[in-house]
Amino acid sequence: MRPAPAPRQPEISFTSIDSPSLQFLPRQEEVPGWRLEEDPIVIPGDRLSVYLDQDSSHFERYETIDLTIGKYAATGGPGWATVEMFRFPDFVKAFGAYSMRKQGAYRVLSLANESFSKPHSIHVWRGPFYVRVVGDGGGDALLRLTGSVAER
Repeated sequence: MRPAPAPRQPEISFTSIDSPSLQFLPRQEEVPGWRLEEDPIVIPGDRLSVYLDQDSSHFERYETIDLTIGKYAATGGPGWATVEMFRFPDFVKAFGAYSMRKQGAYRVLSLANESFSKPHSIHVWRGPFYVRVVGDGGGDALLRLTGSVAER
């Protein structure tokens, strides 16, 4: 007689989860040059490993509430971007997660509260949020998209 297999966690539709972070993602073509490709997803903090794999332990230390993700396509060319908004219980934890990414060569930006860029990514700390935008839009297109998110 074999032991019964361990029960699997139920499948979750991450597009059906709500988060206050959703209001900060530009919809459709609200940012000139960018179009939201599909419905954003929200991943609860206790399920980050589904999306981030080993990097999830970094965010668990800062008690991430959830992660909201929007995928964008450039409307005037082959550019793309993924906007990741990590929501934390307070600004201190958000700053901790943000500041851990400030390693190596980076360029300080003027987006509030604090921001910097690396090749193909822009990082913003804003209140209880850490926003990471990864992509390639050519010129300052990625910065314009990130600025739109940070201003909301």
